[in-house]
Amino acid sequence: MDKIDEIKKMLSSSKVADRKKAAKFIGKEGLSIAGDDLWAAYLKQTRIVNSWEAQIMMINSLGLIRYKPAREHLYKICRENKDHDMITCYTSMAYMRIMRTSDHDVSAVFDLLAFGDFSVINGALRGIAADKLMLKNEEIERLIHMVEKFPQKHEIGYCDLRIGLACACAGWDRNLVHGFLEGCFTSADKELVKVAEKALKKKYSDINLI
Repeated sequence: MDKIDEIKKMLSSSKVADRKKAAKFIGKEGLSIAGDDLWAAYLKQTRIVNSWEAQIMMINSLGLIRYKPAREHLYKICRENKDHDMITCYTSMAYMRIMRTSDHDVSAVFDLLAFGDFSVINGALRGIAADKLMLKNEEIERLIHMVEKFPQKHEIGYCDLRIGLACACAGWDRNLVHGFLEGCFTSADKELVKVAEKALKKKYSDINLI
C-alpha cells in the first residue's frame, strides 16, 4: 500500500486520532490528490457531536491544499459569523486561501472583514501572517485602517484581534506599519505586544494554532 492509499484509509478510520493525523498530513504535504477524500471525511465529521478539533484539522488542510469545491460551504459558515468560535476562525483562514487567485491576492480578506466579527476577522488576519503574504502598499494601508476601526478591547481568554495583522507586518515596509505596531504596545494582551516587538525587528512570530 502506497502512502496516498494509507492516508485515504486513515481518513475513513473509526478512530478520530487516525482521521486527524491523516488530515494534518494532507495539509502539511500539500496532497491535493487526496482532496476529495478529505472533503468526504470532513462532511462525515460534521455530523459527529463535539468533534470540533477534528473538524478544524480538516478545514485547515482543505485550505492549505486550496480545495475549491469547499468554498461555498466554508463561506456559508463565515456568513453565520459565530463569535469566538474556533471552527469559524479556521474556516475563515481556509476560505481566504482557497479564494486566492495568486500567492498574494487578499481580495477575499477584504470581503471577510467587511462583515466579519471576531472569529472571521481573526482567521483571515492569521492566514495572511501564516502565509507571509506580501501586499501592495495601498492594501497594507487599507488593511491597517480597517482593523484599527474595530473596537480595540482585550477579552480575558481570547487573543487581541490585531495579532494576525501585527505578525504579518514583519514582512512589510517598516515605514507603513511602524505606527500600527507601536499602537499594539498598549494592549493588555502580552502575546500581541511580543508579536509587535518582533515584527518591528522584521521577525515573524509563530501564531498559527495548528
